[in-house]
Amino acid sequence: MVEGTFLFCEHWNGPTVLGLQGFLERIRFAIDPNYDQVGCIYFAAAD
Repeated sequence: MVEGTFLFCEHWNGPTVLGLQGFLERIRFAIDPNYDQVGCIYFAAAD
């Protein structure tokens, strides 16, 4: 299991921030090439 904390804030004026160390390095993720039509992002635990 991978745990993470997410914050979605409409009023954030800063850059997009993704934490590589500690979270993103522990998961696999892919964005569907047809995201505009399908709207899918896939996640799985890294081995």
